[in-house]
Amino acid sequence: MGDYTGSNGTVITTACDHVEEAIKWLNFAYTEQGHNLLNFGIEGESYEWVDGYPKYKDVVTQNPDGLSFAQALSKFSCGSFSAAYVKDQRQFEQAVLT
Repeated sequence: MGDYTGSNGTVITTACDHVEEAIKWLNFAYTEQGHNLLNFGIEGESYEWVDGYPKYKDVVTQNPDGLSFAQALSKFSCGSFSAAYVKDQRQFEQAVLT
C-alpha cells in the first residue's frame, strides 16, 4: 500500500451518543471491504478490477459533468480527504494521470 503518512487524528468524544457504532465504523475502515470503499468507491460504478488493480472508471477520471478527479471521486468514496483509514497508493497513482 505504500508508505504514505499523514498528520490527522480521529477521536470519539464523550459527547458521542453512538460510541459502539462509531467504533464499528472505524474498524470497518480497516477491513478489505472498507479499504476499497473508502479509497475507490463502489465497485462497478466508480472502479473495476483490472488484472488485480483497482482501476477508476471514466465517471471518475473523465467525468462527463466536468468534475475534477477529486470532486468525482468524492461522490463515491472519501475522495482525496484524509480520514481514519489507510490511503491507498493506487489512488494517488491514478490521480496524477488525470
